[in-house]
Amino acid sequence: MGSVVASDKRKWARRALGLSFVLLVLALVSLYRAYPDYLEASDPESNNLVKVKPGESSEFQISEDTVLTALRLAEGGDPPADLRLVDEEGAEIPGRSPVVRIDRVGSDE
Repeated sequence: MGSVVASDKRKWARRALGLSFVLLVLALVSLYRAYPDYLEASDPESNNLVKVKPGESSEFQISEDTVLTALRLAEGGDPPADLRLVDEEGAEIPGRSPVVRIDRVGSDE
């Protein structure tokens, strides 16, 4: 009787392993197909509201429920990068610094 139970457990373990492998392959195929769209959506060159150079300013409209990500590139540090967001009354909009500084996926560097 004990060998029958052990045999059934092994059979279900093999089935679970096979199913896990199939699900892993499906996840990898989905990731491979979605990755180019992810790169395009996260690339600031193709997905931005405004692009300004040092010393320039620009105006744009957003709704109150919008989360805004401001990307600041400091190439060489001359002049030092300074980024300020102000509302229509001229009051500065508070922000926060990035928690982790890493290279962007798909960056040219």
